[in-house]
Amino acid sequence: MDLIQAFEMIILAVFTAGLSLAFNMFLKPNMIFNWYAILLVKLEQTGKLGYKLAKPLGLCPYCHGTWVGIATYVYQYFSNFNLVYLFLFIGVNWLFIRIGYLCLLAEKSKK
Repeated sequence: MDLIQAFEMIILAVFTAGLSLAFNMFLKPNMIFNWYAILLVKLEQTGKLGYKLAKPLGLCPYCHGTWVGIATYVYQYFSNFNLVYLFLFIGVNWLFIRIGYLCLLAEKSKK
């Protein structure tokens, strides 16, 4: 992996983390995808399989962001796929989701 590809992967991880956090904000009450959040909560309450599916489908920003990151990585690097780089990408993606989510929580606690 050269330096340009590493930088591209970091930018892609930041983008997918931001996309996941934005989607998580859109699930809040009085937002555009609140209906989807209600649907996910109902799915979570249906049972064991629904509980396992609701989080990756959007209820948990970390779970959802990981799957968005995996799908984006596979789409972007399909011809040059490397499992080690995928795990590195997921780690960087998770780190940026964590930083962004903590910033959102800190901003919410100031209000």
